[in-house]
Amino acid sequence: MWGMLMISLMVVFFALLLFKLIPPYLQDLKVKTALDSIEQQAGSSGMSNSEIIVALRKRFDIDDIEHIDLSDVTIERRGVFKVINIEYEAVVHLVLNISALMEFNHSAEIPAAQ
Repeated sequence: MWGMLMISLMVVFFALLLFKLIPPYLQDLKVKTALDSIEQQAGSSGMSNSEIIVALRKRFDIDDIEHIDLSDVTIERRGVFKVINIEYEAVVHLVLNISALMEFNHSAEIPAAQ
């Protein structure tokens, strides 16, 4: 009986962990998709930094991504490329005073206009 109780508690714990951690990873997938779409957009090489931020904001609005502040987005020029980097954290409250911290970092390179 004690063995069944322990197994049941472990199953409940891991189910809770799974249900709490899947949504941030799904949101991260949407962020990566938005960044990839900017990278593959036809006119992205001629876009200024502010135009890239506006395009990302529009995609974030469409995909209902709210937990990312656009101040987490950095755009820098490296040689003939512009590198767009999005680095952010997601904190998920699990139970009582236990939380999980997830760190995400994505980058994309687009050719810079000459």
